[in-house]
Amino acid sequence: MTQILLKEIEQCRAKMIAVSANHAFTSNTVIKISKELDKLLNQLQENMSSQKGNIEY
Repeated sequence: MTQILLKEIEQCRAKMIAVSANHAFTSNTVIKISKELDKLLNQLQENMSSQKGNIEY
């Protein structure tokens, strides 16, 4: 699951960089992609936190 999420994050990041080359950083298009990226990063953070909690010593 984490590997899929990392791939999605990289794709979204690349998309945002490509779109921002032709649009202002404050354009609705770039902001929409940025929000998508934020959601993906939050999901990754949640996954990483829950995996840490499941480690037994």
